Amino acid sequence: MLAIRRATEVHQDPLTDGLSNRGREWFKRYMIHHLSASGRERSSALSGLTAALWLGGIIGVSFIATPVKFQAASLDLPTALDVGRVTFGLFNKVEWGCWLLLAIAVGLERRGWLWVSLGALGVMLVAQTFWLLPVLDVRVERIIDGQPAEPTYHHLAYVALEAAKALVLALVAAGSLRRRVRQGLA
Repeated sequence: MLAIRRATEVHQDPLTDGLSNRGREWFKRYMIHHLSASGRERSSALSGLTAALWLGGIIGVSFIATPVKFQAASLDLPTALDVGRVTFGLFNKVEWGCWLLLAIAVGLERRGWLWVSLGALGVMLVAQTFWLLPVLDVRVERIIDGQPAEPTYHHLAYVALEAAKALVLALVAAGSLRRRVRQGLA
């Protein structure tokens, strides 16, 4: 027993080898703080991460992939519209999953402005899911079938809601990061 005790007393921590005593103490405080983070701090991280991932999806799908798809010379308009319809239909389901995960995080975090952000995101998703996507799907079907489709404001409204969601999600992610930096958690 004595040999075991002495061996542990002289054992160096591989994570802090090479650090000064001050650096070793900072590392221990940092790790203890992170490992003992409260549920509110963890939910702040979850809300920030969810918002950042959702924002990345919006940027990737709506603001990069979709415009580029219509610039491909070998892709005809009906095919591009059909791919877009399927893409946005699936991405809308992914967004509802992100909204639900964000709602759980916001419920745990209990910050008033996050509830407002969550509500705004929910209203925008409802408008897209139950109003704009169905109207745009009908329009795409008409174009694919070779029928004339009159210009409407629905596409512009969808793009405006995408931009508004991106702004709200950027604010949620930045707010979460700001809180974590202020608390010394980032």
